[in-house]
Amino acid sequence: MFKKFLVPVDGSDISLKAAQSAQSLAKANGGELVLLYVAARFLNAYGFESGMYQAITEKIYNERIEASSSELLEKVRQGLAPGGIVHSRWVISDRTEEAIVKAAQADECDLIVIATHGRGAIGRALLGSVTSRLLPISPVPVLVYRDATMVPA
Repeated sequence: MFKKFLVPVDGSDISLKAAQSAQSLAKANGGELVLLYVAARFLNAYGFESGMYQAITEKIYNERIEASSSELLEKVRQGLAPGGIVHSRWVISDRTEEAIVKAAQADECDLIVIATHGRGAIGRALLGSVTSRLLPISPVPVLVYRDATMVPA
């Protein structure tokens, strides 16, 4: 049975609900949670910037990402019942779905519980879907949390 659950969160209400559901499932099975937030890598917007300016800008970006990621993970932890969380961490990555797979492998998770925003085909085409890109590459089962209030796609 599943004992270690990786729960990627993005700060949305739906990802918090997914984490709460994962925690309930983990408690029922004597399992535990690993929370993960994946932040986007710094992108230099201008090709002509000097290396020093870019390095300073990237340093500030990374400091802000660290602060906001830690704050977001703490907010999720506060939204959960006490206990059952092994740890939480954040990473910076170009490909969120690949970072989720790496975290699941590194933490030896049995199950990934991820929320879907329930966007239709056009929304997925415009905004992409981490969940749909994760499903075919995940080495462990993926439980997709879909809120009951979502309109069918």
